[in-house]
Amino acid sequence: MAKTMSALIADVKAAESRLIKHVQPLNKRLNALNMHVYWDGSFKEWFINRFAADDRGGISFWLDERKFKKLMAMNNTELREYCENWG
Repeated sequence: MAKTMSALIADVKAAESRLIKHVQPLNKRLNALNMHVYWDGSFKEWFINRFAADDRGGISFWLDERKFKKLMAMNNTELREYCENWG
């Protein structure tokens, strides 16, 4: 039997919650550098604010597992330089 629209919406929201939880280790590192990465549910995109850890402004970017692992493997100096020069 097909799922109802409300069940499908609940599935999407649950997936978004898992995505947000998955990137928290990266976000903690970025927050320490006064940066912030977040999922915008309206646009269905990741955004990074390279200038404020608590602001929802920023630039959109594609975050897949490969990029996530690359960012997490960087030391703090590399991460700061990479993000500051992004875009």
